[in-house]
Amino acid sequence: MKPKKIVLKKPAEKKKPENQQKNYFETLKGQKVVVQTRAGTRYEGLFEAYKDGFFWLKEAVIIGNKFKVETDLVAVDRGQTAHLHLFPKSIEELPEEGEAS
Repeated sequence: MKPKKIVLKKPAEKKKPENQQKNYFETLKGQKVVVQTRAGTRYEGLFEAYKDGFFWLKEAVIIGNKFKVETDLVAVDRGQTAHLHLFPKSIEELPEEGEAS
């Protein structure tokens, strides 16, 4: 009885999809954003990345009830985030209820 030949196969090459879509957060990189936590603290800065459950902002301003802090880099926990949006283009006051516009 002859011994069986062992043939080693080359690992299959993985093809990279040509039309791979970017992660949504990658499209925000470098744009000015506002992140607000559930506690009400607001973070404004240039979106750098979303990694390991944190939003990373450069050149950030942190605004709380009694303070305003400027820093070069801040990480905001996604679990504490109420919402994230692009920095507003304009802000307009609305008339109070009952007032004619």
